[in-house]
Amino acid sequence: MNSEGFILNKMKSLLLAPLSSPSSSIPPRIRFSFLLDKCISSSSFIPGVIEDIPSPNTNSVDTNRPSESENSINVLTSQSPISENPVLTQTHVIETLLSYRNDPFSALDYFKWVEKQPGFARGIVYPFCLMLHILVHSGNHYTVARNLLNSYASSNSVPSAIVLVDHFIDCGKRFGFQLNPLVFNYLLNGYVRARRFADAVDCFKAMVSCGVAPWAPIMNNFLSTLAKKNMIDEALNLFNDLILKKTSYDCATVNVMMCACLRRDKVDEAEKYFVEAKVRGMKLDAAIYSTAIRVACMKLEANVACNLLKEMKKMDWVPSEGTFTNLICTCVKQRNLTEALRLKDEMICSGYQISLIVSTSLMKGYCQHGDLNSALELFNEIVEDGLTPTRSLMQSLLKDAVGIETWRRRRSYTRK
Repeated sequence: MNSEGFILNKMKSLLLAPLSSPSSSIPPRIRFSFLLDKCISSSSFIPGVIEDIPSPNTNSVDTNRPSESENSINVLTSQSPISENPVLTQTHVIETLLSYRNDPFSALDYFKWVEKQPGFARGIVYPFCLMLHILVHSGNHYTVARNLLNSYASSNSVPSAIVLVDHFIDCGKRFGFQLNPLVFNYLLNGYVRARRFADAVDCFKAMVSCGVAPWAPIMNNFLSTLAKKNMIDEALNLFNDLILKKTSYDCATVNVMMCACLRRDKVDEAEKYFVEAKVRGMKLDAAIYSTAIRVACMKLEANVACNLLKEMKKMDWVPSEGTFTNLICTCVKQRNLTEALRLKDEMICSGYQISLIVSTSLMKGYCQHGDLNSALELFNEIVEDGLTPTRSLMQSLLKDAVGIETWRRRRSYTRK
C-alpha cells in the first residue's frame, strides 16, 4: 500500500473512533486539526507536485539566489518547463548561451524560448549581443542574425543604438569573439528600414569611431535617405567624419553627397567633392559625371560642362536626357547658340527626342540672336510633333517677336 492510501485509512479509522475513548488524551477538535495538518504536509509525497518553487517575478531579481557552484541548475531547453528554473537571471542566461557557443541552433532555440518567458525582460541587451556573436561566429547564420537585428531595430521597447553597440563590443571582448562588421551594417540598415533615423545616426557614428567600415550600398542608402528626409546637415557631417577618419567609400557615396549639397544650393561644396574624388584617383562612373555637369551648369560654366561631356564620351558613357537638357539650356543662357544646336543634334543621335524644355530654350536663343524665322520654324516643328506649347511659352515668344520687330523698326528709322 502506498503512503497516500495508508494516510487516508489511518484518518478514517481515527475519525470513526469514539470521541469519549479514555485512551485518547487529545481533544477531538485539536486531534482533527492535527490530522489535517499531517495530511497536508504529507502532500510532498504526491507525484507531480514540486516543493519550494517560487513563482517568477518580473519586477525583481532574487538576489539571495545561490551561485552556480553552490546550487547547480539544469540547463533549460525549449522543452523544459519554466518551473525547473523560475528566476531567469541575466547571468544564468549568458552562461547557458555560452554552453551553446559552438551550437548556434541550440543557442537560438534557447534564446527564443527565454524571450517568451515572463520572468525575463526583452530589453536586457547582453544576452542579445551574445546571441548575435554566436550566430555570426558560426559563419552560416547571417540571415538569422539580420532578422534578429531587424526585429530589434523596429521595436520600441529596447535600448538605444549607442547602448547596443557598446554592449556588443564589450561582449565580444569579454567572451573572446571577434567583432564582425556584418552586425553593425545589418543594425544600421535595420534602423533605416524602421525609420529610426536618430538611432541610425548614432549607430553610424559608433561604427566610424570604432574603425568599422560601413558597407558602401548600406551607407549610400542611409545617406541618401537622410538627404531625402531633409536631414542634409546630418548627412554632410557624417560624410565629413568619414573623410577625417579616412574610412573607405566609393564614387556612389560622393555622388549622393553632391546631390545633397545641390538640394541646399551648396554648389561649390558639391564641386569640391567631385574634384577631390578625381584627385584621389577614385574610379568614377557616368552618374557622378552627370552630377558634375549639373554642378557646372548651375554655375553657368558651359565650357567646363562641355569638357566633362567630352570626358564621358571618351569612356563610352552615354549622357542622360537630363544631362543634355541642362547643357543646352546653359549654352543658351551663355548666348552660345551654336554649341546649343550642336548638342541638340548630338542628343537626337543618342536616341533622345527633343523635349518641350529644349525647344523652348532654343527658340529663346534664336530670338536672342534676332532670328525670328528660325524660332517660328522650330515652333511649327514641335506642334507637328504633337507637343502642346504652354501659355508661358506663347507669351515669351510673342514678347521676343515684338521686341525683335521693334528693334528692326528703330534700326530702320535710325538709318534713314
